[in-house]
Amino acid sequence: MLCISNYRRLTELLFAIVTIICLVFGSDELLADSDSLYIAIEPQSISALTWDTVQIAVVVSPISGLYATGFDFEYDPASIGFVKAYEGCFLNASGSVNTAFVKSVDSLTGRVIIGITRTQASAGGASCLQETPLVFIDLVAKSSGIHALYITRSSLIGTDGETHFPHLAYGGQIDAQPTSAADADQKYTNLPTDMSVSQNWPNPFNSSTMFEIDNRKNQNITAEVYDLLGRHVSTIIDTRLTQGIHVLEWDAADSFGGLLPSGVYFLKVSSESSTRTRKMLFLK
Repeated sequence: MLCISNYRRLTELLFAIVTIICLVFGSDELLADSDSLYIAIEPQSISALTWDTVQIAVVVSPISGLYATGFDFEYDPASIGFVKAYEGCFLNASGSVNTAFVKSVDSLTGRVIIGITRTQASAGGASCLQETPLVFIDLVAKSSGIHALYITRSSLIGTDGETHFPHLAYGGQIDAQPTSAADADQKYTNLPTDMSVSQNWPNPFNSSTMFEIDNRKNQNITAEVYDLLGRHVSTIIDTRLTQGIHVLEWDAADSFGGLLPSGVYFLKVSSESSTRTRKMLFLK
């Protein structure tokens, strides 16, 4: 779990880098007055089916004179799964390596800390329009319903090294509609049991995938992967888990660390008294 001291160290590092850059590359272009600044999630409402990957963007306006930004993205980890976050156009308009992009993800509490700063005077801005995305974030809705997304603790740093705080921060939401499979999974999850297992996300996947085990008591849990022919290919965990939600990741590697071929695989999670199976599709 990410602690406050880690957040402060990340913020202090970002601000130190920006201060040095602004002293070296600073220009006469200044960030707009804080009363007119805002940071927002776009689109503010997006519809999706459960377990489908959706993409949102984080935008800031006005963008003139922006050299760096830092913010927290927050969501409910019980209903939303984080897939990845990556840089948008604005601060890295040329597409070359001229920015520092850092992030810290805590899937258990539903917080992603993101910081971006220019490392070159020519980076970004000129070829980008107002409200150009700073960051793209991919998510999945793990259950049906309306799930809120938030931007918190945001700050913007101008070319003069001054810190500005957006006047407004607009959140967003995912309106997730159930699929037949999701309905079946939800009914299955609601049965009295000692554990439940989510569908993996993203699915299909091409590098790694994640899943949740909702463990109802302290007990031994085994998570294994089998191929389409029923052959055991990997053991993800074989250990005693405490009561609570555990987020696990599988990188499509076999028991010896080698990358498996593309194809259908089955995740089998076993407790002391029950077993759950989920179908996964790996595409290189």
